[in-house]
Amino acid sequence: MAAANIDRDVLPDSIKPINYKLQIHDIELGGAFQYSGTVSILSRVIKSTREVVLNSHQREFYLLSP
Repeated sequence: MAAANIDRDVLPDSIKPINYKLQIHDIELGGAFQYSGTVSILSRVIKSTREVVLNSHQREFYLLSP
């Protein structure tokens, strides 16, 4: 069976997101729609893996361990 065409980026099955926190501010309506904001994703590694690849542009990543 061929792989499904996915139109979005998804985390690998070794990572499970637990909580999303979205903050959007400086919204400019009209003309060129613009905004600023942050997204925090609390995740848990549920399966041993050698790497996790995250696509990013103007992002900061913080890795926390229990």
